[in-house]
Amino acid sequence: MPLVPAKCVNCGAALEVDPSLVKAVCPHCHTTYLVQDAINHFVSNQYTKIEHVHADVIQMVDENSAENKARSGDAFLRMGDYRSARNMYEQITRQAPYDARGWWGLVRVDSKEFQDLTVSEQALAQMRASYDKARMFSHEPELIGRTWDAYEASVRAKLAAAEEERQRQLREAKRAEEERRENERRQKVYDEAAGKAQDKDARVCENAAELFESIAGFRDAREQAAACRERAAKLRASKRAKTIAGLCVLAVALAFGAFVMIAGKAARSKAGENVKWAVKGDTLTFTGEGMMYDYSGSYDCPWDEINKKTIHKVEIGEGITYLGSYFYRGFPEDCEVSLPSTLEAVGEYAFDSTLTKIELPEGIRCIRSLAFAGTHLSEVEIPAPAEHVDPAAFAYCPDLAEIRVAAGNKYYSAADGVLFNKDGSALLAYPRGRGAESYAVPDEVVCIAYNAFLDSSVSLQDLTLGAGTDLSKAWKDAHADLARKYVSHLYVKQNVFKEIFSGQPKKEAGAAEAWEEAEGQRSILEGERPTVDHIYVAEGSPLYSSSDGVLFNADGTELVWYPIHYQESTSYAVPKGVVRIAPYAFSSFNNTTIEAVTLPDSLEEIGESAFAYCTHLTEVTIPDGVTSLGDQFNNCSRLERVYLPAGLAEISVYAFAGDEAIQEMVYPGKISDWEANVTVYAGPGKEAEQQALHWVDVTCSDGVIEKTR
Repeated sequence: MPLVPAKCVNCGAALEVDPSLVKAVCPHCHTTYLVQDAINHFVSNQYTKIEHVHADVIQMVDENSAENKARSGDAFLRMGDYRSARNMYEQITRQAPYDARGWWGLVRVDSKEFQDLTVSEQALAQMRASYDKARMFSHEPELIGRTWDAYEASVRAKLAAAEEERQRQLREAKRAEEERRENERRQKVYDEAAGKAQDKDARVCENAAELFESIAGFRDAREQAAACRERAAKLRASKRAKTIAGLCVLAVALAFGAFVMIAGKAARSKAGENVKWAVKGDTLTFTGEGMMYDYSGSYDCPWDEINKKTIHKVEIGEGITYLGSYFYRGFPEDCEVSLPSTLEAVGEYAFDSTLTKIELPEGIRCIRSLAFAGTHLSEVEIPAPAEHVDPAAFAYCPDLAEIRVAAGNKYYSAADGVLFNKDGSALLAYPRGRGAESYAVPDEVVCIAYNAFLDSSVSLQDLTLGAGTDLSKAWKDAHADLARKYVSHLYVKQNVFKEIFSGQPKKEAGAAEAWEEAEGQRSILEGERPTVDHIYVAEGSPLYSSSDGVLFNADGTELVWYPIHYQESTSYAVPKGVVRIAPYAFSSFNNTTIEAVTLPDSLEEIGESAFAYCTHLTEVTIPDGVTSLGDQFNNCSRLERVYLPAGLAEISVYAFAGDEAIQEMVYPGKISDWEANVTVYAGPGKEAEQQALHWVDVTCSDGVIEKTR
């Protein structure tokens, strides 16, 4: 019996069947079908054309069969028409999903016949899915498997090389940025020293020499330091000569001069009401009892006139209870410091960077803010009696890796080298030299002190907040008032004759009376944040969530904290649905990572100083839902273009202060719209005298509102 045309009911392939049979097997997809159903399927779905007419026989060809589509796809692929080829193979996958030719054809199209090795990870995964189906239905799975494995290996090698190059570029960019910041810092020190080098005061020249020495190796700093010391020596010699000449002119120079020298020496030997200082060989000693004076800065201490390079030991005698501010400056790094058992407190900036080791005596009760700032201590132990240790007491110490707390202390504890309050509910100080790239705040920590992570940029990259952490809570030190007790009178150096006739150095009662609560009374969200790369949140936090290392509130409607060293990109799109950006969220005194930010239409409020000091931000478009602007974008030194919102209702006259690069600020309305709808205020509840900003012109659709200054 002659064969008749039919169509596979599963894959749609064209068939010729014996109508006398009941069942048959498709040679393409290997499924069993009813012969009559295949004949009916052909009759009901064919689109035909007459190709050959021989006598009374008409042969029919099915153009929509998988067979024809496969041949067409292969033809398009050979011509390089990948779009048309894809269309054919996609039709096969829909029409005959068990036909391997459609799935394998998609792999061939997407890989450009396995010649394109530049595909993305996502595209490779999509091809892999097509390949898996092709292999499942193929008659020759091993053959296409070998082809695919070779291609996939080549692509993954290419992707790995690209990722390695990207990471290398990121590392190089970070290294270059750190080098740039260090050079900027050195340049600032160099400029400061250069300015002081021309001063006519020998002490100022000595200070310039020390500044130059601190950046030895930068430009001609060493040569400048030597020149400053030579100039200081000449100035001192000249000053001595003038003093001698002046005294010789006086009629009673010999007698009165002797009196001046004796009385002056007695006045300058005081370091406190009942404390005196003296130099014995290579040792500077302090004797007496009670508190030392607080000094207002370097070179105000009477002993600054000695050659400190010859001092190798500083002894604080028994009976002294307080080390004054700035008393230890410019001594050699190998200088040994001996503290008495009677010492109870250490003043602000008491020590400088030359200090490398110290043992705090057991009697210490109070360590004030920045007492050991910038020193090169590697470890420190808080004594058992200590009641008040300011969170910034050990700030800016690059080598400080561990803070310990002596057994028996009732107010403080330490874990992994980090300082906490006694019950661990407050994190107080994270040592700058700890060395870890990541840190997870314990879940029991509720608040983090304002200065806890001050200048943590040395190594810390990732910070994970504990489940119980609330960044809005401020650390309230119950013993902060103890710092009031340990504030001495402020010593101010004067003319030697005034010191002689007053009998003692001038004392300004301003330290104790003007003492204010430290920055530790603020929450960590109320100012400059730790310089980390990513912020994460422990599971179970009811307050916060994290997305790509950026901190949000729990439901994602408020952006709380954008890390200023965020390395994922130099641009950032605030997610849709964010209604508020918290105060200081992007702010930093040198945020050089964020260059472009996209704000969503859902945004309604931008908090105080949210983008202040974003020094590489060049353009910003503020969504129409934001109605009030003040200091949110102040001191963005490279900001050139600002597009104000149509819904703006009020703006500070001081808005965008410090944005010296602004070329254009656009308001989407007429000048009359601005005057009718926008209130320019000069302070809380106080409207400005003019409807104009102080520092920036506002461009409207029909003219410009010129700045007032």
